[in-house]
Amino acid sequence: MAGILDPIGIGVVILEDGKELDRFGRGFPKGTNNQAELLAIREAAYAVSVHPEIGPGVSLSIISDSEYAILMCRSHGNPKKNPQLVREVREALSRFQSVKFTWVKGHIGNEWNEVANTLAESASRAKK
Repeated sequence: MAGILDPIGIGVVILEDGKELDRFGRGFPKGTNNQAELLAIREAAYAVSVHPEIGPGVSLSIISDSEYAILMCRSHGNPKKNPQLVREVREALSRFQSVKFTWVKGHIGNEWNEVANTLAESASRAKK
């Protein structure tokens, strides 16, 4: 588990109708696992909103292995941890007609979750 001073990484895979349109990883100099999960959702929402084959205003489906991140995105209250980041994520998601979240158990062979984890791990190592 990443500690507060450890580099973190995110991994994002963008699909449309089961077809992969894009994938990327991005590293950050320091942060927590929960911050990485929120950053992944924020960056995914931004990437979809500017993607030439998709764009804003569509329905968005996010698959994540982070119950924390999903809860923060779904709730409307003020979070005690990561309040600025949660606001940024909620703002990014507000550009879409609707947003559906699906939780998957991590590290059990879900193809796209495994790809995202590999991208995140590589990006995190690159920041060390």
